[in-house]
Amino acid sequence: MPILARLIAAGVDVNALDSEGRTALAAAVGECGLEVVQFLLEHGADPNLGNPLVCGLWHPETSAEELKALLDAGADPLAQVEEGMNALEWAEDGGDEDFIRILRRVARRGRKRDV
Repeated sequence: MPILARLIAAGVDVNALDSEGRTALAAAVGECGLEVVQFLLEHGADPNLGNPLVCGLWHPETSAEELKALLDAGADPLAQVEEGMNALEWAEDGGDEDFIRILRRVARRGRKRDV
């Protein structure tokens, strides 16, 4: 992570989008591990920009801890992101049962706060 720290210290925008509309956070989920995901979040990465939840659901190496870190940082499992679907719907359409359970729990809490 020293490279990430140097880039951020040099002023690189942690929320910059690549040519596919993903942020470093979205690319890191499932690829780089929990430590990098947490580092990016601690340095201002937006957990809703670039679809990191959906990217995590697509990646077979994503851990439940990575998803929890995104959700704890404010990622919205009900935000429409791809093809009119949200992360919870993507998970229900073929995802890991643990991920579905985590996303449902957070979605229920969010709905209760909105009422």
